[in-house]
This record gives sequence, structure tokens and C-alpha cells, in this order.
Amino acid sequence: MQANNKHDIGLFLGKSVDNTLKYEMLMSPWNPCSAYDFKADISVGKRPFLLAWLKQYDWLCYSAIFKGAFCKFCVLFEPPIDKGGVQGAFIKTAFIKYKHFQAQSKIHSKCSWHISSVQSAKNFIAIMDGKKIDVHQMLNSSVKNVIESNNRKLHSIISSIIFLGVHGIPLRGKTDDTAIFNNLLHFRVESGDEILNDHFKNSAKNASYMSHRIQNELISIIGNVICNMILKRVKEAECYSILADETMDIAGIEQLSICLKYVTYENNQTVIKEDFVGFISLEKLDSESISNKIISSLQEWGLDLNKLVGQGYDGASTMAGHVSGVQKRIRDKYKKAVFVHCASHRLNLVLNELNSVPCVRNTIGIIKETINFFKESSLRRIVAPSLTKLCVTRWSESHKALRKYYENFLLIVEALEYLKVNGNKDTSLKATCHLNSVTTSQFIVCLRIIAKYSATIEPITNSLQGINCDLFSANKHIKDLIKYISDDRANNEEMFPILMKDINMYLNELGITLMTPRVSSKQTLRNNPPSSGPEDYYRKSIYIPYLDSLITSLNERFPEDNSKYEIISVHPKYLKQTKKEEFIIQLQNLKSFYGEFIENIEEEGLVWYNMWKEKNDDNIDFLKLLDEVTFLPSIKKCILIAATLPSTTCSVERSFSSLKRLKTWLRSTVTENRLNGLALMNIYKTYVQAQKSKIIDETIKLFAMEPRRMQFLFNDQ
Repeated sequence: MQANNKHDIGLFLGKSVDNTLKYEMLMSPWNPCSAYDFKADISVGKRPFLLAWLKQYDWLCYSAIFKGAFCKFCVLFEPPIDKGGVQGAFIKTAFIKYKHFQAQSKIHSKCSWHISSVQSAKNFIAIMDGKKIDVHQMLNSSVKNVIESNNRKLHSIISSIIFLGVHGIPLRGKTDDTAIFNNLLHFRVESGDEILNDHFKNSAKNASYMSHRIQNELISIIGNVICNMILKRVKEAECYSILADETMDIAGIEQLSICLKYVTYENNQTVIKEDFVGFISLEKLDSESISNKIISSLQEWGLDLNKLVGQGYDGASTMAGHVSGVQKRIRDKYKKAVFVHCASHRLNLVLNELNSVPCVRNTIGIIKETINFFKESSLRRIVAPSLTKLCVTRWSESHKALRKYYENFLLIVEALEYLKVNGNKDTSLKATCHLNSVTTSQFIVCLRIIAKYSATIEPITNSLQGINCDLFSANKHIKDLIKYISDDRANNEEMFPILMKDINMYLNELGITLMTPRVSSKQTLRNNPPSSGPEDYYRKSIYIPYLDSLITSLNERFPEDNSKYEIISVHPKYLKQTKKEEFIIQLQNLKSFYGEFIENIEEEGLVWYNMWKEKNDDNIDFLKLLDEVTFLPSIKKCILIAATLPSTTCSVERSFSSLKRLKTWLRSTVTENRLNGLALMNIYKTYVQAQKSKIIDETIKLFAMEPRRMQFLFNDQ
């Protein structure tokens, strides 16, 4: 009687079933009672079907007709056959090999056929219950639900990659079991991520999307999405400048860092942006190869090179050479791309040129050696105050290091005296040498002078490193600095005694008498200016030469002549210093240089000239000037160009810090695409976190463009 039950699943195998009967089969299929004799149905092996399995798997049905097990979803909603696929047990034939039942049931639960049939059955039940309306919508919704489910699974994986990338944490470990990425995914599951948990349990082994290849692909896509968001803003800008510098990574590969400077609008405000867009590995370091790399990269990014108005590099001959340097080769092809030597590099060269004063050079050397002496040993650090090394690349840190050294000078001497007595043989010997060097009158005088003007230059250095610093602001900072130092030079007889008060305080604390070096009448290699005493001697032999060298270097590195940057002549400060006839000539030169980019500049320039000639506020920066040029489009473009010209390349230098954190000894084989993806996530951490949902959605879309084992997009997408 049981074998002839109208709800036996075997009756519907390969047949079209009425919707009402199909609904009844889904809701209440026939299943054997506890008294059913399963042993009598055995045809293969010795193991019978177990009634408990029907409770374990909600999709399982037993057919008394075929004496075996079926999947009710796959029988009633037969899935389409994939190319090369063969449907067998549970779908077309009864499963009767009960020895392997558990293993085969789990495999069937995870297969795409079963998942598709389950989704179709759920939609069918919803329609029959009145929750959905038409069959066409049901079919589309079935695919849509599968896609949305797959997208949510991939969303969790991409979100984990972004979390690690933003914080600069490595994804991999020595093995997959120790990989941070894998552990983070499992942590999400433990924290209640049911979608990810379902993915791990039911996905095929070749569709988990956790492999190293998939990691690299997703990181590269995420990097491209972030880069494209940045490039979109650059393309919308009127013009842009390129900033570049190169450094060697931990693997010995030369990496060229590229940043783009442009003016854009954020929150209804005009802002200057200097955005990092990627590292480019260099195989050759000659100017031709580097310039070709830069141009080809800009073209690959889809940028209009006719909008390139500026180049910012350091002063190396390969980059800045006026005959065959990178800047010259690019400018030969794109005439408007004016080269600007980085102001921060120039200021650093000024400080290096102070080493031409022998006593200053010796003092800096002693400071470095003393700091290194304390840093070499943890036992020495305990007795010494906190000191910072004079970093070659971090210019602000060098000024801080000199300032801290001067402020802690008495503690340094005290530490050296302690180590001289209580240190081991090597420590005692070195401490004695350093103590003798730092307790001379000449060293203390030089230290005070260097500390004073280093503290003066420090805020200028910090200001030049700001993204909003334009050529006008940079020139203003340097002119103010030159004026300040020149005033001290002119009033050296009044300024030096002020410094001597601090010097004498240190000398008295240390019990040192201010003395001059031995003077010989026939001496030719030492500076022996005539003096009335030690204070007068150090003023003439150290203080004045130091200031003279500083002023001379600043004037040489930052000349007053700005004719090569004639575009800044539209600024009111320079405009008011120019006669009308000269200004007209400058406008004609600008028209000749920039062409149609500022086609009506001559007429608008005269209106601009008359507008500012009588005004007193001429220290306004370029961005604020944009509010004044609403009805003067050519002048507005001139101001945008001037604001876009790079004053420094500090944004490029900052990207080197990210490179050092990301490419370490343990991660030295990272590829260029992976490196750029991780660098963009790490550098733009705030932006990435704010745009996270948009980035993930775009990443899934691009990832799904290639054939995948899971469906993430509709076929027409």
C-alpha cells in the first residue's frame, strides 16, 4: 500500500507535475513510517536506508517504487545540465549505495544543481503562498537571489582584504593556516558572519576565493578602482602637474613614485590635491627610459597630456638636466610642462652647503657621532636622554634632532662623564673622546648658533611640505627667512651677545672658561680674525661666516628672478610691482606659451590689472583668488595653472614611507600590481574607509567580468 502512495517521489521522476501537486509534494512528501522494512529493499551491499537520514536532510525523500533515495527539490525542479555534466544519483536515479551515503549527501548539498533547485523551490513556494505574483518574476528572482548571495559572500572576503590593506598588515603567513587573511575570515565566522560561514561550508574547494592567485587579483582590482577614482578627479580638472622621485626598495628594485597635483572641489570648497597614483619599477635609470615610462604611464591612465602644465623633481641631473634630463625630454614633447625644482630639496641643499664653514661641519659631525654612540647600546641609552638621529631624508626630523640635542646638552655631558667612569673598556674610551669633543668652547658656541637657526628654519621646512603650498607661498616663506637672517647679520653686534648669555650659562654649568684657539702670526690654514676678546673672536670667526654662508646659499638656490614661471605674474603682489606696459608684454608671452588654453588673456588681463592696482590686500594665496575671477575665465585658468605648479615633491617622499612599511624582508617578492594595490589602500586609508561600499561593489563588478565558478552578475551585464 505504501508503494502505491500518490506522493511517492519516484512517480514524478522526469515528468511534468501540476503546480498544486508539486506544492503538496514540497510541503508533505510521502516518507516511510518507522515500521517500513528497508532491509527488504536492499539491492547493493548490505547496509539499509536509515529513517533518521530523513530528519538530517530536509531535501531527502525515499521512493518505495525505486527502493532508493532522491532529492525532492532536484526531481521536482530539475536543474539544467551544464556543458559536460552528467546528472545521476538523487536527481535522475535513486541513491542505493548506503555505505557512502553521508559523503555523497554532503557533496550533493554543495553542488550547483542542488543549490539552483532549492532556490527555485523556495520561489515556487513563495508564489503559491501568495507572497510573489508571476512565474516570470520568480525565475528572474531566483537568479537574482543567487547573485546577491554570491555577492554577499565575496563582499566579506574583499572587506577583509581592504581591512588588512588599509592598516598595512600582511595577508599571508608561512602557511595558509598561519596566514592573517585566512585567520581574519575565520574570526569573522566566529563573530557571527553567517554568510561567510555558509560559503565555507557549502562552496566547492575550487570556488572558495581564498587562494593566493585570487588574493593578488582582488588586491590589483581594488588598487585599480581606487586609482580610477583619483584619475577621474584629475581628468575633470583644468590642468595637472606630475611629481616623481625614485628610490630602491628592499629587493634592490628601483621604484619610481608618481603623484599628480591638481585643483578640485570638495564640499563646495576649492582644494589643491597631490595624489599618489602608483609605483613604477625601473629597469634602466637613464633619462630616456624614465621619461618614456612616465609618458606611457600617463597615457595608460587615460590622462590628456596636453593638460600637463608642470613637472616637479629633485635636482639630480638625470631628472632636472636642461640638456637631456627627464624634464627636458618631456617638455620637448609637451611644451607647457614647466619644470620646478623641489623647494624642500633646495632648502636641504642650502643646509648641506653650510658644511663649507669648517667649525660648523665639525660640530655637526660630533653631534652625529655622539648620538650614534648612545644609540649603539641599550645600556648607554639608559643613562642618556632621549635623542633622535639626524635623518638624511626626513628634513623636519633633523631640525628636531638638533633642537633636542641642544636642549639636553647638559644631560648628555653628564651621561658621558658617567660612562667614562663606569663603562667597560670600549665604552669608557669612546665616552672620553666624545666628552673632550663636546666640552670645548668652540663646540658649544657652534651648537648654540646651529640650534637657533635650525629652529628658525624648521617651521619653514614644515610649511613647504604642505600640500596647499604653491609657488607664491614657497617664495614668500623663503623671502621672509632671508629677511630674518639678513637682519640678524646686519645687527650681529647686538644679536650675538644675546646668544652668548645662553653659551655662558652652559660654560658656567660645566666649569669651562671661554677661550680662543691658539693664534700664530704665520698661520695660514686657520681663521684668525683680529678680535678684542673671545666673544668678539667667535662672532667674527663663526657667527658672521655662518650667516653669510646661509644667506648666500639661500639667494643662489632661491633667486628673485621668476621669469621662467611667468604665469605667477598674474598674482596681485607681482602685478602691483609691474608697470602696465611690462604687464602687457607678460600677457602676450603667456598667450604665446599657452595658446588657446588662455585665448582671451590680453583683454581680461588688463581688467584684472586695473582691479588690483588700487587694492592693498596683495598677500592672498592663489586659491582665494579664484573667488575674484568668476567672470574672467582666462585669468582663472592662469591662476589654476599657477596653483597647480609643484613647489615641492614631499608627497612623493611620503609614499616612500609606505613602500618601506609594505615591502619588507619578509615581503620582498611582492609583485608590482600587488604592491600598488596595497600602497593605494594604505596611503588613502581615510578615503577608502569612507568609500568602502562603493569600492567593494565596483571591485565585485570588475572581478565578475572574467569567467568564474560562481555567478556574480546577470548575463547582460
